[in-house]
Amino acid sequence: MPRKKQSLFIIDGSNNVYRSYFAIRGLTNSAGLATNAVYGFTQTLKKLLKDHNPDSIAVAFDIGSSKTRHEAYEDYKKDRRPMPDDLSVQLPFVNEVLEGFHIPVIGVEDWEADDLIGSLACSARDRGYDVVIATSDKDFFQLVGDGIAFYHTGREVLYDAKGVEEAFGLPPERVVDVMAIWGDAIDNIPGVPGIGEKGAKGLITQFGTLEGVYENLDKVKPAMRKKLEEHREKAFMSRDLARIKCDLDINNIDFDSLKRQEPDRPRLHEIFSRLEFASLMQEYLPETPQLPKDYRVATSADDVSEYAAGSDAIGIWVEPVTADGFDEPIAVSLCRRAAESLIIPLSADLGGTTELKDALRQVLRGERLFVAYDAKAVIRRLDAGGLPVPSRWADPMIMSYVINPGLPSHALGNVARDRLRQDVVTRKDVAKTAPLFALDHEIGSSSAGAYTPYLGEKSDLTMGLRDVLEPELRRDEALVTIYETIEMPLMPVPCCGRCRTRWARRSRISNRGSTPRRERSSISTRRRSSDTSSSRSCSIPR
Repeated sequence: MPRKKQSLFIIDGSNNVYRSYFAIRGLTNSAGLATNAVYGFTQTLKKLLKDHNPDSIAVAFDIGSSKTRHEAYEDYKKDRRPMPDDLSVQLPFVNEVLEGFHIPVIGVEDWEADDLIGSLACSARDRGYDVVIATSDKDFFQLVGDGIAFYHTGREVLYDAKGVEEAFGLPPERVVDVMAIWGDAIDNIPGVPGIGEKGAKGLITQFGTLEGVYENLDKVKPAMRKKLEEHREKAFMSRDLARIKCDLDINNIDFDSLKRQEPDRPRLHEIFSRLEFASLMQEYLPETPQLPKDYRVATSADDVSEYAAGSDAIGIWVEPVTADGFDEPIAVSLCRRAAESLIIPLSADLGGTTELKDALRQVLRGERLFVAYDAKAVIRRLDAGGLPVPSRWADPMIMSYVINPGLPSHALGNVARDRLRQDVVTRKDVAKTAPLFALDHEIGSSSAGAYTPYLGEKSDLTMGLRDVLEPELRRDEALVTIYETIEMPLMPVPCCGRCRTRWARRSRISNRGSTPRRERSSISTRRRSSDTSSSRSCSIPR
């Protein structure tokens, strides 16, 4: 059985960067840096790697000024506009992304990247590789044949020789003859003025080659014959300009260095964090060693009082019946330090008892600082369960918002992945295997122990984010002012309108929590629908 050939993908870097730049417009990060080209290029690169899984890969860019074709024809590419400023600033990031993927960048002086791609492709083919050129430039049709294919990155179509003939109308070896007559407006290759694509293809179809056309001028219509006679030199020069070279010296390229490697995930995550590509940040989250988790479920009031003893800040997560809802809580988790938490079941179906709820009440009435991710939501859930609402809060979500208000999402999962390099168990993940979060929002009959990882990590992550974000916040007095004197005092009592004045009075003393302004409208909408369904009096202490 013959051994499968090794595959080599050669990516036309300049072509794909430009294509991405014009395909995606208006994408910037919070600092105003244009990121559309690097984002589009990265997505194209990822798709190539995923769909085709090449054994080797390289990206070719133009470096320096290629003079050879300009020396042959002074007006070559004369109408090509300079690279836009908001594209040129992205090129260093494209190179950083390629470094993160461990993909080599190749270039050659005096010649264009097209010629280097052609020479590398032909050399690799001769070495026994199956080569694929990834670009949207139709000029590369001319190279397609045994051992070399063309992948159109815009159409996502792979062309072999037959595919080129179907798409272009002629086989690959006739492409340069057509371009000799038709020319190329993009590169300002003149061709034969007055003869377009249809006429050029018709002539080559009839006579086979450019030489064949000139050997049979007597068979060509008079008007077209005259144009061909007058511009004979331009036609042959145009073919030379259009032909991609396959004989450059590429002995300095080590084929072993082109072998595909595993990406540098931490490096890519850092790059995507700077560019604020949220989905890519999550996809390339570094794999970090996890501390052993000590998540426990309280079974007695003593478990609660012993764990919450002291006056140090404590993280809190309140889990409602409805996902992201503000209804009665079914469990609460507390966290004093990293990698530990105590889960207090409140629902009878989870093992909750009056004794446990009373012990939690005592903890909540204390004067210690409570750290909650989205403190407003936590307060609403506590109030829905008739539980005391602490007076002192810190909110890592608000810290994240104040530090970087342009971040696409400040959801717990997004910020934890970015700041703690940790993925987050979601309610959907739990619902796949556990009855706790049934579709009709009824509580299942299982104990809280089955949901320990989900419930325990929420308060653990909350404290972890506070420990990371607060020092960064406090390095800038202006951010501290925004957080403590603008954002935090604006948090109203979310359970009912008549409580707001009372809560504002308490907030001036020691309040520590809120939610970003951008989220208030949606929370207010949910509050209205929630408040109208309950006539219960407010449980915020007077």
